Amino acid sequence: MQRKVKALAITTAAVAAMFVGPAAQAHEKYIHHGDDKAAVTADHKTVSVRDGECDNHFVWVEWTAGNGTTGSLTDANGCAGIGNQWSVPSGVAQFRLCEEAVSCTAWTYA
Repeated sequence: MQRKVKALAITTAAVAAMFVGPAAQAHEKYIHHGDDKAAVTADHKTVSVRDGECDNHFVWVEWTAGNGTTGSLTDANGCAGIGNQWSVPSGVAQFRLCEEAVSCTAWTYA
């Protein structure tokens, strides 16, 4: 009986190891809307937005933080390539990028 239990435990551990991948690595997350871009840093504490199109449509990023609060940040500089960033101490949970008179991307998890 002990041999069967031990063999079962070893088999279970081997099968479980096949389904467990490496730990997820933190990484910066980007969203593009044409040449416009929004990003969240790897620690989820900073969000940024940049208008990359010379089309007279400003862009903004909207986010929901880990504590449920929401916010938005605009880049109205046209295609100056400067952009804006904002600190989100509670961490960005999801975000999307919008362009005036065009549309918004789908919500994306940070």
